[in-house]
Formats: sequence, structure tokens, C-alpha cells
Amino acid sequence: MNALSYIRDGDLLTVQEVDRLGRNLLEGLIVLNDLFQRGVGVKVLEGIAAGEHTERSFILALALALAEDRRRDIVHKTLKTAEGNPTDQPGLID
Repeated sequence: MNALSYIRDGDLLTVQEVDRLGRNLLEGLIVLNDLFQRGVGVKVLEGIAAGEHTERSFILALALALAEDRRRDIVHKTLKTAEGNPTDQPGLID
């Protein structure tokens, strides 16, 4: 059983950043929708969506989309480095 199953109507779930609610945009939106339908608020401590939320909003969706993009970028850079092609390496200064 996970923490989300213990939350009840009127509770406030606190997360460091909104991206902790799901592994991707769709999962995060599904979790938020489920929480809001159950009468649960979400308090986000950091990021562009920081604050208390009791209903879906554009800023929450945007924060989740940006988090998914960051994850995709990290995976891409990790794969490039593993292949021996590091990206974003600083150049030498004469």
C-alpha cells in the first residue's frame, strides 16, 4: 500500500516538487486529478508550482511537462556520455 491510499478528503499532501507525483507528465496529471477528485489538496514546496493547490491548473501541468523534459534531457546526456560522446563539455581557454 502506498501513501496515496491513506490520504482522505480534506488532507493536504506536501511534496518537494510537483514532479514527485509521477514519473512522467501523464502519470503526474492522473495522480493530481485523482487527488483533487477525492478532495485532497497538494502543497508544493519548490519550483514554479510552489504553493497550495486544490484544483487542476495550468501551472501544475506546466511544471510536470518541464520536469518530463528535464528527465528526457538527462537520459539523453547520460546515453551520450556512456557512448563516449560527452555533451556540453567546456572548451579550452588559451
